[in-house]
Amino acid sequence: MIPKSIQSTQSDTNLTRRSALPTFLAASIVILTALATLPACRTNTAPNPGQLDPALPYYRIMTNDDQLARALRFDEPTIVRDENGFITKVEVVVRAASAEPLRVDYRPIFKDANNTVLQPESSWRTKLLEKRVPERIVMLPNAKNASDYEIQFRWAR
Repeated sequence: MIPKSIQSTQSDTNLTRRSALPTFLAASIVILTALATLPACRTNTAPNPGQLDPALPYYRIMTNDDQLARALRFDEPTIVRDENGFITKVEVVVRAASAEPLRVDYRPIFKDANNTVLQPESSWRTKLLEKRVPERIVMLPNAKNASDYEIQFRWAR
């Protein structure tokens, strides 16, 4: 027969083991949940440097160099038309998406309803784009029957 003092110790030990198990499980669940959410807390949601705006392709805006295409960001061009549907003005907002100012040349090319380039073609114009500062470029057609347009960009010469 087991003395009462030893029986009491064994029952206390069993009681301690039984009550410690739920506490251990609860603590484990809390720790695992906290560890699972840590990567979400560390996710960097800041925009990439030099990429303030999404790079949206506008098929009427052309660049002659891939590096220049990555360095420029454009807003959607605004086209003003007269009562006959001919273009009277094209505006586009452009910005340097780099950490340094960019010097670029640009020119508009206006076309008639037959997709023929209107003469005389516009000459190249130079623009200094400060880093990440939007600049509005306004272009007027050189003829009254402009139905379509294209804007060309290149590195300044």
